[in-house]
Amino acid sequence: MGLYLGVKDGWLRYFAPDGSLVLGPEETARREQEQAKKERQRAEQAELCVQQERAQVIQERQRAERLAQRLRDLGVAPDDQDFRYTRKFVIPAKAGIHSFQRMTGFPHTRE
Repeated sequence: MGLYLGVKDGWLRYFAPDGSLVLGPEETARREQEQAKKERQRAEQAELCVQQERAQVIQERQRAERLAQRLRDLGVAPDDQDFRYTRKFVIPAKAGIHSFQRMTGFPHTRE
């Protein structure tokens, strides 16, 4: 096996031919437990990130649906493929122009 005895921190220990310390069974088990704990923590952190991203996607979808409904209420068909690029919107006088601009970023005219 080629192990050598030596003293480290006042204890008689085994060393490999390259001078590295050979861990005993208790040290090996403790190191494996620590590694497993770190892996569990990484997995939990990754799962938390996934859950946060899912929640963000849901919120963004809900916001998009609210905005689409607001457009429908204003008489604009947000599901129309071309409305973003070709339509000039006419906003009813009672509708808030500034809120419409913030919501859509599109040009507008008054009725």
